[in-house]
Amino acid sequence: RASLLVGEVMMKLTVRGAREHNLRDLNLDIPLGALVVFTGVSGSGKSSLAFDTLFAEGRRRYLEAASSDKVRPASLTSFIGARTRSP
Repeated sequence: RASLLVGEVMMKLTVRGAREHNLRDLNLDIPLGALVVFTGVSGSGKSSLAFDTLFAEGRRRYLEAASSDKVRPASLTSFIGARTRSP
């Protein structure tokens, strides 16, 4: 298997309620440790998902962990699966 397994549980990144540009309450699970490709017709929200949601949330979490400044979060309900720093 190409997916990242811990025990017999597949690790995944979970996005719930993504709302950016063409995305309307999008819910998806993205397997970690695998090549993932977003495809679709022009205007279907591929770039909105990749850059405005996933990249923006990852960047926000990285910067939040590295500094005390708050960064505007991506427009989504939940983003689960990314590691966070323990206090």
